[in-house]
Amino acid sequence: TNCIHEQTFGGCSDVGRAYECPSGQNGERFLTGSYFFEAEEVEVFCVATNKEHESFTTNNYPYHHNTQLIETDPDQSSLETLTFDEFPNDLKQALCQEQDALINAKRELQKCMCDFEKEKNIIQYTESLPDDDIVHFNVRGTLMAVKRSTLRIIRGSQLERWFGNSTWTEQLTNKLSIDKWSNKQVVEWIRNQPELPDEIADLFKIGEVNGLQLLALGQHDLQELGMRTPGTVALVAKAIKDLQKPNHIFIDGCPYCFGKIIDQLRLKVMLQEDYEPLSFLEIHPMKRDTFKEMVDYYFPAGMAGEVFQMIDE
Repeated sequence: TNCIHEQTFGGCSDVGRAYECPSGQNGERFLTGSYFFEAEEVEVFCVATNKEHESFTTNNYPYHHNTQLIETDPDQSSLETLTFDEFPNDLKQALCQEQDALINAKRELQKCMCDFEKEKNIIQYTESLPDDDIVHFNVRGTLMAVKRSTLRIIRGSQLERWFGNSTWTEQLTNKLSIDKWSNKQVVEWIRNQPELPDEIADLFKIGEVNGLQLLALGQHDLQELGMRTPGTVALVAKAIKDLQKPNHIFIDGCPYCFGKIIDQLRLKVMLQEDYEPLSFLEIHPMKRDTFKEMVDYYFPAGMAGEVFQMIDE
């Protein structure tokens, strides 16, 4: 059998020892049909016995005999310090561009991981709060919840005045107050529901349903009270479900900007002495003007500096 000789390919090592030509072909032309050619892509394989393979991989290439990569010491080699001077200029340029792209992607990933940890801490902090001191917001359709004391962390701000002890009242649908409703209050609530007929209120009166029982009623229980029409049962069940939901304070502003403000107030509460205002450059460029206007509104008279810092690009 004719072997492909090293000389055929400009002295490439192992050619001739590792490959054989098909029957009737020679090493000069069988790959492309021409003596002169340019390889667009080359894959190199090693075919050897287990003993030869172990010796070959251990001494020459950074692979274990099970074909897994050997872990390199990050102090010895890193993406940022890797160079490609041994490659041709075209290939070197392409590798450098790929290197820059990977470095930027790595930095973006690290930033996302840092932001994720902050969000995780905020969520864990919020979940530990008692329900009776949580303020619910509807910011143009985006629902948010925050502790009232967090909103008051910056003294003299608009939020501190809105939710201070002297002006704050319990949310109208606070579950504790509904638990204490008498039968008379339950009946009055039913009569104030425009989608429910008056006879439904009579059924609640006859059944002597109080507030605690009202919150526990299911569709089967409503049927036991005497409601026979499926549509009426569904409407009453929906009204009870809505009764348990908190009222949301509507904010006619940018959800992104208001959310950033709330996040900073939470960080100020959690970090205390280690808290640092948000860099203005971290705000989305298209939202910066709106964010600044919103901060100036809620934190006038120089208090905006406790929320963000103006830093030149």
